[in-house]
Amino acid sequence: MPTLQLHGCALEPLGDYLKALGIFRLVSEQISPQARCWWKHGIFYLWLPSQAGYSVNGVQQTIPSNEAGIAAWLQTFFFHACTYSPLLAPWQKSTGYSFFLEGKRDRGLQALEVIFDNHKRAYEAIYEALSALGVCFGIAPLEQPPTKQYLKDLAKCVDDSDFIKGFKSNNQGSQKGLKPHTQARLLERVRNGIPDPRTTAWLDVVGQPLTSRSSKHARDIRWNQVLGEGAGEGSGGMMVTVLVALAAVFDGDTLKTAIPKDKADFPNSATAQEWLRASLHGTPAPDLLRSSYALGIFYPPRKGDPNLGQGFEGNRRGAAWDVILLFEGVLLFAGSMARRLNARKAVPAFPFYCGSSLGANSAASSTEIEGSKKSISSGEVWCPVWNQPATLGDLTGLFSDGRIQIEGRDARLATQFIRALGRHGCDRGITAFQRYGLLRRSGSYSSTGQDRTSTLAIPLGLYTASPNSDLTLLDDLIDFEEYVLDASGRRAILDSDSQPRRIIQARRFFEEALFDASRSGLESHRQEATTALSDFRLKLMDVAVAAARLERECGVTDGRIHRKDGTPPPKDEGANVPCAPSLTFDWLRLRHDTPSQPPKRAELPDDGTHEWRLARALGTICPRGKKPEGSKRNEPRAVGPIRENLVRLVRSQGGMVWDWEPESRRAVWLWSGEILGNCAAVLHRRLIDAQAGSGNGLPLFSPYGADAADVLALWHRAVDEERLNELLHGFALIRPCRKGKPDAAQAVISEAGTDDDESQGDDEFTADYYVELRAEETASEFVKERWLERLDLAAQLPRAYALLKLCFLGGRLPSRPDDLRSGKEPYAPGNLNILILLLAGRADEACTAAARRLHYAGYSPLFATSESFSAGFALSHEECRRLAGLLLVPITFASDLARLVIKPSTKDQS
Repeated sequence: MPTLQLHGCALEPLGDYLKALGIFRLVSEQISPQARCWWKHGIFYLWLPSQAGYSVNGVQQTIPSNEAGIAAWLQTFFFHACTYSPLLAPWQKSTGYSFFLEGKRDRGLQALEVIFDNHKRAYEAIYEALSALGVCFGIAPLEQPPTKQYLKDLAKCVDDSDFIKGFKSNNQGSQKGLKPHTQARLLERVRNGIPDPRTTAWLDVVGQPLTSRSSKHARDIRWNQVLGEGAGEGSGGMMVTVLVALAAVFDGDTLKTAIPKDKADFPNSATAQEWLRASLHGTPAPDLLRSSYALGIFYPPRKGDPNLGQGFEGNRRGAAWDVILLFEGVLLFAGSMARRLNARKAVPAFPFYCGSSLGANSAASSTEIEGSKKSISSGEVWCPVWNQPATLGDLTGLFSDGRIQIEGRDARLATQFIRALGRHGCDRGITAFQRYGLLRRSGSYSSTGQDRTSTLAIPLGLYTASPNSDLTLLDDLIDFEEYVLDASGRRAILDSDSQPRRIIQARRFFEEALFDASRSGLESHRQEATTALSDFRLKLMDVAVAAARLERECGVTDGRIHRKDGTPPPKDEGANVPCAPSLTFDWLRLRHDTPSQPPKRAELPDDGTHEWRLARALGTICPRGKKPEGSKRNEPRAVGPIRENLVRLVRSQGGMVWDWEPESRRAVWLWSGEILGNCAAVLHRRLIDAQAGSGNGLPLFSPYGADAADVLALWHRAVDEERLNELLHGFALIRPCRKGKPDAAQAVISEAGTDDDESQGDDEFTADYYVELRAEETASEFVKERWLERLDLAAQLPRAYALLKLCFLGGRLPSRPDDLRSGKEPYAPGNLNILILLLAGRADEACTAAARRLHYAGYSPLFATSESFSAGFALSHEECRRLAGLLLVPITFASDLARLVIKPSTKDQS
């Protein structure tokens, strides 16, 4: 069957993509609705049924069987049998349709007069639309094609002085909002008065009226950013270029007389057909690119700005047929009204359009964030690419439902849009999306501050639509993401002259991390290599790190940052930026599995570094202790998760939502401080807070403790402290473990943890923790060899650490050497006094106090005698401080430490 490759249509630039849609739409509507199209290797394919045909002057033109014949047949259709859509724009000056607005230039009117004088099939829809436009303003319908006098009659019929005044307002002072209000009224009037679906489709594309809340006027208008402000680009707008292009390719000789200064740009009939062939098939043609048909937004390389080509300067250029056909394709991007999640009113929505992102967008800088004072972004458009034959009905349904959703709401940001590709795209048969950023990169601001820039559609890459359920993890951050990134919200973090750079940079890192993780997730699905999956998981963790960094920077001022206009919030108002949310337990697995169930140690991935395991151990330290009666503290426990020691935050009573707490004295972490010094401060603070509550044990338990090699590397300063600091804050975002005791572990702790006090201390991981340790003590010879290696590493730590750490475990003490764990062991006997002695540099006294408390708990140190518990530990003040910080780190080798410093059990083992 006839299939044609249109090499003149490509995925880049945006104009060529729209041109492909326009060609297919005209062919399907005016030749055969059974036509099909698809993309392959970046080339547009058009399939036509063998019975397809059209009529020229009453003669039926059937489709040939060979490819060359089909190409000529299609070219004849566009030149002699096709009717082109009427693109009315009465709100734009200098166009032939703006009959009551005076413009500085009249090229559009001159082109429209040429169209009136030459009655051709290509112009029929324009005649009908102008007749209907006159009816909207009280002129009787035309019975024949309009004449030049018709425009004069239209101008006279508009006697609404307020209507004209609104268009001529300067949109400042008392007139602010009047012009958009008037434009919305005009658009509604024309939209409701013209029944032609070709015209109404165009009006739906160009803009949508809406109710105004910020203006004293009732109505406002939201323009489609793909077309700029009302299809305007420069003086006269895009509609002038379309009218001139139409008149030029069909009546070039006549147009030379009407517009003599541009007559070199107007072709004769033979040249116009060569231009059509070049536009369809990418063949060369003489003088194809002319200044009269330049549309920079769709063809940035043709804009003519400096540094866009090989020379220092360039000329504005464009192709007439490209302009005509791409606007036919724009009609598929008709907007509609959509409702946001929990919204009570409908808002305008345009297909595959979303807010811009700095992720993978090297064309924008941090100071040009959408919505900021110096922003150059007008959003992004993601063009779908499909590799299976599709009809016009398929595409119409696809574009009409082009508001991709994620978590039951419209994807309004590019960071959300890319995550939704694997869901919506795969469901609708889309293989990829070509991303374009709409950036105001051309032109400049005038001396009076007037914005004279124009938008360019910059290609930002091709993204494959492939499923990956692990991207669901990022949905935990969707509310936080919308709050801080969506420029339309009240809590968005935007650039202003007074906004600290550190906050803007943190916002950018968060946005880029979201985008990179989403992109890596789409790519990893197509690769079976484990390294690709590992890279994706690392990028997921980078998102948590970036979110924690943004929270940390905003926490310097307790969530109060400058607003959109650059002014600080009123003193009587609270925080205007939210805290980062709690992340599900799947963030420990770094894959979508069971978000409500915490993983076991064997399920935990890592990047193979000490920093990762140490950060995980510290970041997952659990809350502990029962609050005293009458406490006004919002945190459900006496000592909260370690996150409250990093930033001035507090959990709500339910334990899942975090709020800023400016008066908190629990946040003791210094961002520029040494890591072990910070750990010592956190340990000191948590022991103080524990004294106010009740319950057994210390608030130092984590189900994912660090190994001896990790702790040894930290002691010898063999870790990247900056990386460890960042990862720690990322892991701290994961929700803390809840109390509870799995049934499978009850045999191990049959009598432990049955009293109310203990239920406020140990959590559901404690039982599994005991099971793992007991299994390890009775494991195979291979595991015992590993135990010897681990014991060797533990022996390389300071002996004082082995003694002190046994007093500062998060749960129960390990079994004594040569004994099996029963689950009835006493809790670690450490207290605040031991830590204070150590922080004061009195290591010998601290160790003596620790030895006494272990002895009283039934764990006699090896060096203890009946006369003295002194061990003679001499450490410098700096070593004492670092050793105190090391005590905060939860570990997995407590039994090894016991073997190093505790006397074996004297019980009969028979």
